[in-house]
Amino acid sequence: MKLSTRIALAVGLSVPLLVLASGWLLLRLVTDDLRARQDSQLRARATVLAKNAKAYLEVAGADRPVMEQARQRRLVNSARDVGVRLTVPGAPGA
Repeated sequence: MKLSTRIALAVGLSVPLLVLASGWLLLRLVTDDLRARQDSQLRARATVLAKNAKAYLEVAGADRPVMEQARQRRLVNSARDVGVRLTVPGAPGA
């Protein structure tokens, strides 16, 4: 086998392998970055949800129905943003 044929075969085999390896590496890096970004967004939204839940609990049953309704609305909206389902204890389906 001639030297030029051996070089052509080596290049013909190594280039696709290098392309596949670099594609796999790029996919892993992008996937990890996207997951980290989603985790940080979810963590931030969960923090807002916890803050709104605490604010609602502070005014719940304090004879301030307007403030209680406003905080409850804020809590429900932030729960929907995170994907949390709120239930009332003792309610049907809870």
